[in-house]
Amino acid sequence: MALKRISRNVVAHKVTDAINALIEEANTRVVEAPEGPDAPGVPGQIAFDEDYIYVCVAEDTWKRVEVSAWGD
Repeated sequence: MALKRISRNVVAHKVTDAINALIEEANTRVVEAPEGPDAPGVPGQIAFDEDYIYVCVAEDTWKRVEVSAWGD
C-alpha cells in the first residue's frame, strides 16, 4: 500500500489545530517560532517550524527540541 504524501505546511496546520484543541483550557498559547533563544516570549508559549518545537520556559527564554522523521 502506497503512503499518500502530504505537504509539511498541511501537516503543520493540522498539528497546530491538534495542539490548540488539547491546550485550550491551559495557560499555553501557540505562537510564531522565535528567532533566537532570547526572543520575546512568556512562559507557557510554544511554537514550531519544520525542524524544531520551541517552548518558552521563562520570560524571553526559549528552548527547542529537534523534530525528526520516524522509521527508516
